[in-house]
Amino acid sequence: MELTINKAAPLGIYIAFTLALYVWHVGAALLGILIADRFGISDAGPDLKSDLKKMSACSLVALSLFFSLFYFAQNGAVFIIYILSFMISLRFAYLGESRGFLFIIVGAALLGMILFVPVVALLKLPGLFFLYLVLLAAFLNRVQQAKKRSLEVQRLEQAKEQRIRGLARNDPGFTTFCYQCLYHRPDINRCQLELDGKVVRRIALDGRSLCTSFQPDRANGSPPGE
Repeated sequence: MELTINKAAPLGIYIAFTLALYVWHVGAALLGILIADRFGISDAGPDLKSDLKKMSACSLVALSLFFSLFYFAQNGAVFIIYILSFMISLRFAYLGESRGFLFIIVGAALLGMILFVPVVALLKLPGLFFLYLVLLAAFLNRVQQAKKRSLEVQRLEQAKEQRIRGLARNDPGFTTFCYQCLYHRPDINRCQLELDGKVVRRIALDGRSLCTSFQPDRANGSPPGE
């Protein structure tokens, strides 16, 4: 990889190049978090908003130092300083996380730095920013769709809870025993909804614990063994 700075270039080119690399670096670091989570190295699951803020701050610290030094000394030692500064900033941002988690983020960011050079050489800065806009539009669309799904799930959960509360209000003896539910798997004594990875909620009402997903199974309404 060969990266040099033309000091005769207009200031606007410097700013555009720095901004492009900064966005690329943040994205590469976030990808590292997803990789670490995929392999179970992270102690906690990814939080997009929190991780984005942390990666933005850590990338700003590391790249500010990198560009400042690289402008005057264009050699490999600057990359060592960049890696150390990025690692230190990550240590403060992710207190308590394992070194493996941090090394994966640094590795992903460093790989992103290496790949940035041929990509920007191929697409040029206008093409790269256009790519960012396309990715941003796709990301925002995905967030919007996820928000709609979340609202729909919330609406369905509220409807299920209201249904159970209505049944309990009309029948003081109403219960939601698992063996009476359509989703109950008597062969393994488990709930099919939980096996499918769905959330099963229970509410407390008049001393009773009621399942909001309960659906009566007319063919299996008595306890096992009776």
